[in-house]
Amino acid sequence: MRISFALLPLLLAAANGAAAFQTGTPPPRVPPVPLHVHAPLKAATGADIASASDSPTAATRSSSTEQTASSGDIVEFPPPLTGIERTKRAIEFYKRVLPVLAAYKAKEIELKFNPAKSQDEEDQIWTDIDEWGSDRIAETIQDMKGFYVKTGQVISTRVDLFPPAYTE
Repeated sequence: MRISFALLPLLLAAANGAAAFQTGTPPPRVPPVPLHVHAPLKAATGADIASASDSPTAATRSSSTEQTASSGDIVEFPPPLTGIERTKRAIEFYKRVLPVLAAYKAKEIELKFNPAKSQDEEDQIWTDIDEWGSDRIAETIQDMKGFYVKTGQVISTRVDLFPPAYTE
């Protein structure tokens, strides 16, 4: 299965989705959120069930006392990207992915004017391009992180649209 150029708008929109739909000023910075450590759940006894039925908040209070907050575990999020930074990321993405799409188109044109001798030979040509392209795109996703990782996860679930090299 080949990547169709009909999917190009889908790939470009998905890859640039975060930047394409953000306009204006960046959202306000969210303060750090402490991580909570939950104690393991214990089996309820008959007395626990009876007390919970008497007072619905009693069960809530007893379970909340089992949770302990560790004061040293704070997750700090980076500040949002500026418009220029988002544009640089999008350009970097396109700089890495467009050659893959161009290789597919170039091979499609080449095979149109100089067809393969057999179907097996053509399948091997497409498999080689799939392997090369999937490696390039995987490297790009790993380097750019964030939104691109999520896009890669979505691509990996679409076995009906992408060749096995991209979905495995």
